Amino acid sequence: MTDALDDLLDLVTDIDQWRVTPEHWETIGGLLELAAASLTEPAALRPLLEELENAGQDRITRIGASPIVPPPPPVRDRLNQLVHALSGPKK
Repeated sequence: MTDALDDLLDLVTDIDQWRVTPEHWETIGGLLELAAASLTEPAALRPLLEELENAGQDRITRIGASPIVPPPPPVRDRLNQLVHALSGPKK
């Protein structure tokens, strides 16, 4: 497994514990879709990894802002699929 794929596996297991606003989950979900489509091109994952990390950095909300919530079911499903794909048999 390449470093980018190892880093993605580490990140998706961390993302499962994140609590962010629903708007952030939409962005993160889109980035996870792109990451899943790029599994065969690890070089393309580097910029996505950086974007994913940045998407979760603003996990503190202001009073009156949207609530922070755990991953919604579609994001949780994508995270599980990525963990399965990245943890599967080595080729």
